[in-house]
Amino acid sequence: MGEIVEFAANHVFVKHHGDGWIVRVLENGGRTDYRFERLSWAEKFARNERFRLRECARLL
Repeated sequence: MGEIVEFAANHVFVKHHGDGWIVRVLENGGRTDYRFERLSWAEKFARNERFRLRECARLL
């Protein structure tokens, strides 16, 4: 399989994991996971991250 040279797609996912929720942020080829106990907290954080990523892309 070929190597990914450039990965610029930015995405935010909310997934159920164990007894909580994970927000996975894919940004500029990196991945960061944030854990939350409640779905509402995870959704609010994900909404803010999506807004932040849109604003960063708009400013470029």
